Amino acid sequence: MDKILSSKSDKTVVQQVRELPDLTTNISEAKENEIMKKRRPLKLTIANLSAKDTLCVKNDWFKTGKFFNHPVDTISPGQKLTFYCVNTDGFHLAGLSGGVAVEVKSKKRRDEYLICTFSNPLVGCIKSSMFLSTESGDDQIQALWEPMMECAVVKESFYGSYRESDKHVIFVWKDSNINW
Repeated sequence: MDKILSSKSDKTVVQQVRELPDLTTNISEAKENEIMKKRRPLKLTIANLSAKDTLCVKNDWFKTGKFFNHPVDTISPGQKLTFYCVNTDGFHLAGLSGGVAVEVKSKKRRDEYLICTFSNPLVGCIKSSMFLSTESGDDQIQALWEPMMECAVVKESFYGSYRESDKHVIFVWKDSNINW
């Protein structure tokens, strides 16, 4: 595990994230295929490349849509958690749009929250964004959600996000010495 989280690794962040063990064990490949065939699904992953910090989803907000599997686990260093979001059932013609606040518990930093927003609208392109905040309320999530224009690639010192595939967005927390 230390090699995966090492800043001296020749591997990119993307390669390191792919190698992390996933806490999501209750979704089979067949079930994932079924989920991804729904109208406007998204596969979302929160990856923890830090050496000592823990992550935990503390708040969520949806304009439209819902979780297929709710992200409830604590994400320890060297782990990732994948969850799926889908549009709501019924005649409501809308896609999926919302966000989560992920608490970062660190001994070196004050408690902070990764605000991760995402959208797969009925009309338009997939969007995502990410920001580090001292608050985790719905207003924080909505403030980042409203101006989203695209699936932003974010590469900050401690966090970032990117698209792994068409409908898979990855949000990363890392140590500052791990290069993108």
